[in-house]
Amino acid sequence: MLNLAVIGARGIGKYHIREFFTKGANVISILGRTKESSELTAKMLRKNFGINVKPYHNLEEMLQKEKIDAASICTNPETHGYFIKKCLEKRVHVLCEKPLVAEQNYRNYLKSMALLNLAKKKGKILTVNTQWPSVLENFGNRIKLPLERLDIYMESGSYGGEMLLDHMPHANSILTKIIRNGILKHPIISERDGEGIYLSFDYISKGGKSCKARYNFRYNPERPRGVEFVFNGNKFVRKVNENYQQSFINKNEEIPIPDPLGESIYRFIESVENKKKSPLISEEEILDSAKITDAILQRYDKV
Repeated sequence: MLNLAVIGARGIGKYHIREFFTKGANVISILGRTKESSELTAKMLRKNFGINVKPYHNLEEMLQKEKIDAASICTNPETHGYFIKKCLEKRVHVLCEKPLVAEQNYRNYLKSMALLNLAKKKGKILTVNTQWPSVLENFGNRIKLPLERLDIYMESGSYGGEMLLDHMPHANSILTKIIRNGILKHPIISERDGEGIYLSFDYISKGGKSCKARYNFRYNPERPRGVEFVFNGNKFVRKVNENYQQSFINKNEEIPIPDPLGESIYRFIESVENKKKSPLISEEEILDSAKITDAILQRYDKV
């Protein structure tokens, strides 16, 4: 059984804990900012989910005292690089919430490359939780290739420029799952305000075919938030029922899907326990996404 630690368990981390627990992992410890906050979170997890974890507020102490196979990192994006490096150095597999890193001066690709190289050196898996590519298998042959136009609409709980860090990794993960090792050209940000960001670019495949990508991110403080994918004009709109069971509507057909977060976590567990299995997001896709992110952020800062 996989022994797991969750770093940053109060926000999205508590849902990681729930999914890891239901998928059969042994969640043994959590790391919070302070002794008080980590103990309060441990009490909440025991009360709400029936999960008993040992709380820590010092990373080195947790890594030294606990026999941890893997860690799920759910802290603020600016801290991801630090926690990933520390875990890999202790030979711990890592699933990190998106974005993998949030570096200044458009160095996300370089930092991602360095961390992936460290993971290889230590013989460990490093991947990111951008879970939406898990739905592509459900769409099947409804997506016609080659992909010439991709429109993505996502609502975000983040505001202003933080929407880019919040949802661009998700959008990129759909694009890079379909088109590997592409080249971004002609980035345009045609709208930028507190309520939304609209951007577009051309993404050129190895074979020279161009896909026009358009991302539309909108602020919405309420859940569930809207998600739409349009492949060559064929639209898929997420639907969430009262029990938070999810599906996509395509041409009046309802396509049920497993919970994407659960699928991402399940694939991570599989890849750790069986070397023949791979996580949902590959190393190549992480780097492709980081290249897109650096180019868009650089363009965003110039607007």
